[in-house]
Amino acid sequence: MPNATIDTAVPSDPAPEMRTSSPEELMLRGVLRQFMPMLLTAVNQSGDGYGLAKTVIALFGRSTYDRVSALGKDKIMQLIKRESDLWIQIAPIEARFSTFLDEFTGYDDPRQSA
Repeated sequence: MPNATIDTAVPSDPAPEMRTSSPEELMLRGVLRQFMPMLLTAVNQSGDGYGLAKTVIALFGRSTYDRVSALGKDKIMQLIKRESDLWIQIAPIEARFSTFLDEFTGYDDPRQSA
C-alpha cells in the first residue's frame, strides 16, 4: 500500500500582539546607540545640549538632527527609558539630562540664546 501524505498549508497563529516601532523610533534608537557615549560624556562633563546638537549635525548630518529633535524631549526620554542599559546610566542624572535635552532639541530655537 502506498503511504499517502497530504501536506496542507496551515496558517500559523498570528504572533502575540507585539509592540511595533515606528520608522522614526527605529532611526532614533540607532542614532542613540551611536551617539550615546558622546551624550553621556557631555552631560557628565557639564557640557550642554547645544554642543551635542552641533556634534550630531557634524557627524550624522543636519537631516538626522532635525528628525531626532523633531521627536521632542518627551519622546526621546521615553525611548531612552525603554533602553534599560541606557536608562541605568541616565536615571541618576535625570534632572540634568532633562535640561540637556531641552538644549539639544532647542538648538535652532530663536528663543534660546546661543
